[in-house]
Amino acid sequence: MWQKLDRVMCNKEWLDHFSDAKVLQLNRQESDHSPLLAQFSSSIEPRGCFKFQNMWVKHFQFKLVVERCWKAPLVGDPLYTFAGKLKRLKKSLVKWNKNQFGRVDQNIIDAENAILDAELKLTVDDALEAREQLDLASARLN
Repeated sequence: MWQKLDRVMCNKEWLDHFSDAKVLQLNRQESDHSPLLAQFSSSIEPRGCFKFQNMWVKHFQFKLVVERCWKAPLVGDPLYTFAGKLKRLKKSLVKWNKNQFGRVDQNIIDAENAILDAELKLTVDDALEAREQLDLASARLN
């Protein structure tokens, strides 16, 4: 007698939130259980991942932030200590980045818009002031 033991359970709130979710039963490999694959729509917001910014290493405080965070004591076996220090360093760098550089992606958009505005003014008025504004906006982007 063959029976399906592998099931997925959810409550009404979960089902309301993920109404288009599907569960597929995959082929059994070496177990008597079938792996289940849950598929969701793309409406689920992904968590932001940590991105190292190369500009950080050029900043005079970067090494100090890393050293201070890494040298702070953490007790545990070596792998736990290493993982904990990396996690702590990530939090420190994210906070430091926000304080030092603000929202980098928004700063880039603002700088690009300033360049477009300056270029537009330059096409209308070829004055020295318009050229200086374009140079200043370009420097902000670089």
